[in-house]
Amino acid sequence: MEEKIKEELATHKKYQLLVPDLDIQTRWNSTYLMLNKFLQMRILLDILVAKHRDLLPLYLQENNCDKLKIMINILRPIFDATEILSTSTYPTISDVRLTIFGLIRHLSPFLESTSSEDRLFVESINSKLKEYWNYIEESTTISTLLDPRSKTKTFTTTEQREKAINILQNQMKNYSNQHNHIVSNIQKSKRFFFESLLTEQSSSPSIEDEITRYIAAPVTSDANPLTWWHHYKGSSVPSEQAFSIAANVITKIRCNLKPESARAVMRLKSWIPKVRDKHDKENDLDIEILSES
Repeated sequence: MEEKIKEELATHKKYQLLVPDLDIQTRWNSTYLMLNKFLQMRILLDILVAKHRDLLPLYLQENNCDKLKIMINILRPIFDATEILSTSTYPTISDVRLTIFGLIRHLSPFLESTSSEDRLFVESINSKLKEYWNYIEESTTISTLLDPRSKTKTFTTTEQREKAINILQNQMKNYSNQHNHIVSNIQKSKRFFFESLLTEQSSSPSIEDEITRYIAAPVTSDANPLTWWHHYKGSSVPSEQAFSIAANVITKIRCNLKPESARAVMRLKSWIPKVRDKHDKENDLDIEILSES
């Protein structure tokens, strides 16, 4: 019977003979691919069922096909999001934030307009996406702001945008303070003395001004983030200091550091001033107690 059906379908050369995809319970994309393949095969299947009426009880009715189209519309952006994250030349954490946030927005109308059966299907997807969102919402704030393709796109309210920008400002100030502390402990060259005089006399914009200027620049959705930052870099001293911290770690003689090693060294550098300050305060307190006694 199976071979007979294949031979009969093969006679319709006008249509491409396709093989159905199987669904995998734990993968949304497999469901989308299966349903989408069915729509591509539907004309041939309609011809087959018309010739073999005994297959009619097994075939989808028109109202079921309408539901199938709704499910495809629900699932297609999830498939697109997977392609964005898996085929991008430079995927970033902001891509993850953008796609998950966009998918939650996409599902919102279906939660209100679909039938109870479809709503249960949508709610299960939405629940899992919100679970993912809870993991990444706070941890991706700075990386999303610093991606020129997104910036404040996923911060939909004024309060969210201001909060995100404040987090970035505080982080840049922290980097700037760490950099100044590191530079103060490095033997300065004669050239550095004259460069520092010029820096002090020039009216460099503040961190707040630098971030405001960056956020106000047009969003470039098709930009390569690495190339964009290579050309932009930021002209202010605080911005340059923030970017130079990694350069102090990954030098020409330490260019083979693994990413985890580089991160560990940068963390240690950020901790050392805090530990040293704490130690100095404890010593000052001990000296004060001894002098009083």
